[in-house]
Amino acid sequence: MRANPHTHLPLIAGALLLCLGAACEREPLELICTPQVEGALVITEISEADWRWIEIANPGLSEVALTGLRVQWMSLDGSGVAGFSLRERDLALPGGGRLVMGRFPAAVRPAWVDYAYGDEQGADFPPGGILELLGCGQTDSPVDRMTWSDLPGDGSLAFDGGQAPSATANDLAAHWCRDAHVQTLGDGGPYDTVLGSPGEDNPPCP
Repeated sequence: MRANPHTHLPLIAGALLLCLGAACEREPLELICTPQVEGALVITEISEADWRWIEIANPGLSEVALTGLRVQWMSLDGSGVAGFSLRERDLALPGGGRLVMGRFPAAVRPAWVDYAYGDEQGADFPPGGILELLGCGQTDSPVDRMTWSDLPGDGSLAFDGGQAPSATANDLAAHWCRDAHVQTLGDGGPYDTVLGSPGEDNPPCP
């Protein structure tokens, strides 16, 4: 049986306080980046129940620069905007690759999380909401956007693995479904048992 992930949230919060006390946040980075065309990156999975994480995919063949990419979410009415920017230098996603961003402090980032944003942002995802990927200054034409009316109480909301990642196809609610299969990733640490497919191909929707 998988341990309830919410029992570990105090551990994450404690690690965050230790991290802040030790000044282990990323150094401030001037966010110089290249605006991306719509669809250059695609949101493919989101989980509020299982450690809070977001997966994006590069559907193309060429590498996409990620430094400075803004990831933000809000309620369906546009209120409660929260988010973070990718602040690692020379961060990029190769063609066909996937990147997992998790709400962990960098000090306790599990191996299956590629980018830990917990030092910058601790807000939960709203019950119904909008998730956007914004290139530099691209507030009117996001790189990708998806919406949801509800997130699973366990597992993730995953884009249909029977289709190639697409910023057009992921606009349709019918192409998303709950993914709750159990995986143990990494070396079996306290955050390494997850429900869903972070960093992996998603299963086809029923």
